[in-house]
Amino acid sequence: MSQAKQSPSKMLVMLPIFFMAQKVTYTDDLVNILRISYYAVQAVTLLVAYVYIRNKIMAANDRTPIYLPPVALPFGMGPAADNPRPKETSYFDHEMEQLNTLIRSTLIGVAMVSFMHWKMGVKPVLLLQTLMGPMNLMDNGLVKKYVLGSKERVWGELLDGEDDATIPVGAVGAVEKEGEGESVEEKAKRMEKVMDEVFNKEKPCAALLKVLQKENVNYQTQQEQYSPLTVLCSRPDVTEEQVKQALFLGAHKFHRDEDGCTALHWAAMKGAVAAATVLTSGNNRDVEKLLGMQDGDKKTAVELAKESIEPTHEQVEAILQAAEKRIEAAMVENLD
Repeated sequence: MSQAKQSPSKMLVMLPIFFMAQKVTYTDDLVNILRISYYAVQAVTLLVAYVYIRNKIMAANDRTPIYLPPVALPFGMGPAADNPRPKETSYFDHEMEQLNTLIRSTLIGVAMVSFMHWKMGVKPVLLLQTLMGPMNLMDNGLVKKYVLGSKERVWGELLDGEDDATIPVGAVGAVEKEGEGESVEEKAKRMEKVMDEVFNKEKPCAALLKVLQKENVNYQTQQEQYSPLTVLCSRPDVTEEQVKQALFLGAHKFHRDEDGCTALHWAAMKGAVAAATVLTSGNNRDVEKLLGMQDGDKKTAVELAKESIEPTHEQVEAILQAAEKRIEAAMVENLD
């Protein structure tokens, strides 16, 4: 669902407005007033959208992963058949997409109304669109969030690890679960074994994802206190999708092992480009916290990336430094 749900009373408001528009006597003076009003409303819409809201989105630069419900068919007919699963995106990407949609639909609407009025002589359309314009604007998710200051989830989105989220295609919840009927000790032993094999590159990352569930996604090894996310981020060959799957199940990105290292520290040490990319693509507050966390030797992930001897350490270092600059720029812009 790409837009916030519309008010159920909106249709009840539209019908009397449509009826009234047909009964009005359109004198020359009234038509001129409607022309000015209509184009003023559209100009305000474009200014609010392109200037104010766009700047707000750019300043927030919120890369938090979100999952959007399937696009619904009209009149309560359910989700579209060709899009049955949640769409994975981020606040920034989705809101920029919605902003472009708002601007495009406004311009198309202006073109259609202008053609109908100036070319075909239709006058009621000016009154209808002048009155409906502000209503449509107030019903838009971007306006609700950035202009009206709504704290609700205007997109109906779900976040990583939330119980109501439908697992995307390829996520670990879709694979056959192993170890059913095992005791707690047996499950722990099997988990330790798989994590050790993946950490030591005896098995691929997919082997760990196969056994990963919400119940064990934050399991910690008995000796080093490694978590599954730590193990995945220690592998240079891990993919962005694999890291996202662990986060989707609720993996704690701020977890520290016994040496004080987070998953981002391990990504920096091992040159895990994909892991570094995902971990620094969340909201700025989380990324700032991750970048500032120090291990037992008082070193940040950026410092470990500089010291790493892995072939891809420079790529990871560049990713982390870019994230730092992004956060600094956002802080300066917010001060302004």
